[in-house]
Amino acid sequence: MKKKAFSPEDVDFVVVVIAAVAAIVVVAVDVVVVVAGVVVAGIVLGAVVGIVDVVILEAATIDNSY
Repeated sequence: MKKKAFSPEDVDFVVVVIAAVAAIVVVAVDVVVVVAGVVVAGIVLGAVVGIVDVVILEAATIDNSY
């Protein structure tokens, strides 16, 4: 009783496995992109806040020195 190389059931199973793996990969990539986006947004926001703080401090010190 030799089994055929690819029976239709095997092909269906392989397709399901590939689809499942692809779905997991897509979700993982989405998560990475979202996390990276949040991190980048945080860095940009932090930089902007830092620059604004420095500008305010500079303005305050200049005001005080006069």
